[in-house]
Amino acid sequence: MPEILLTAIAAMGVYKGYKWFAKKMRGAQNVVAEAGNAAERAKMAIKDLPKLKRDPVTGIYRLKK
Repeated sequence: MPEILLTAIAAMGVYKGYKWFAKKMRGAQNVVAEAGNAAERAKMAIKDLPKLKRDPVTGIYRLKK
């Protein structure tokens, strides 16, 4: 009888450990996906920036025409 009880407790511990691990992996997956989305948004923002050209005399950057 004690073996069955010990096996049941061990199985419950393994199940809870699996659920905890799965929850942590889902959280990590969400962080990675959000980082990918942020990188994509940054890449698109860089494309939308205006082009600048440096004035050789004054050294001031002005919008490229």
